[in-house]
Amino acid sequence: MRYNRIEGTGLSLSAVALGTWVFGSDHWNGSDEKLCHDAVLAALSAGVNVIDTAPAYGWGRAEEIVGRAVKGRRQSVIIADKCGLVNKPDGRVDRNLKPESVRAEAERSLKRLGTGYIDIYQLHWPDPDTPLEDTFSELLRLKEEGKIRHIGVCNFGSELLKKAFDCGPVFSAQNQFSLLKREEGLDVLPICREPKTAFFAYGPLSGGILSAKYKSAPALGKSDARRFFYKHYSTGNGAFSAASKTASALAALGKGYGATAAQCAIAWALAHDGVSSVLCGARSPEQALENAGAADFNIPLSAYENI
Repeated sequence: MRYNRIEGTGLSLSAVALGTWVFGSDHWNGSDEKLCHDAVLAALSAGVNVIDTAPAYGWGRAEEIVGRAVKGRRQSVIIADKCGLVNKPDGRVDRNLKPESVRAEAERSLKRLGTGYIDIYQLHWPDPDTPLEDTFSELLRLKEEGKIRHIGVCNFGSELLKKAFDCGPVFSAQNQFSLLKREEGLDVLPICREPKTAFFAYGPLSGGILSAKYKSAPALGKSDARRFFYKHYSTGNGAFSAASKTASALAALGKGYGATAAQCAIAWALAHDGVSSVLCGARSPEQALENAGAADFNIPLSAYENI
């Protein structure tokens, strides 16, 4: 495993991190909690030291799985958690970064994780109805109390990220970044380099499609996140066909390096200057180990020119 040291923080992040959106969540046609627990252990055994989770992943179940899995080794694990997505009584999800909601979420997350602190506490999505300054004021109070150690943001565009820098110390920015979704990462990466802010790239496999495991479009349940978040599973507009061609090209590229298509997709994100860690979801130990193995490959961006 490779590690990237973040200047001035004392933290070194594994090049590949474990994402837990699939844990205990019906957003992915369900997941086996025992396998998810074992996926955490497998990732740690491969040198992964960053686990990214959120209350919205299984509405607390993902945090509980992570908490149980890291028990007894908490000091060697960097937990990146989030706040800002709140489940409403009618089943809808609301963006809420009001100070009182941020604090309440932090307290609940600490309890589910079974820990006294969260290493990186991230704003899951921007909340246009709450001044960013108010949110950061509460985050800074939580930091002073020792309940969080660093502040991060997710899904912030370049201008909003610059505004966040004016509100307080931003340890990290997290954006979707893959061969099928390049714009957000390429927009934010240059801004992260100047203040040496860590950059987490998520969704490198675009919901699994770049693993080249799908020969035809899978049947997705109504609550499956790939129906609404990863648009490449749609067959009506040719998106699935185009994404499949990219996946096939990755599989062909991997033969020359002894890598799988998934590892090539992850290596593409890692090859970009400023990418600190690539968040890769896994619902089994085998997937976790395959993803972690992508850090062993140094594939130049020039190898992807025709993909």
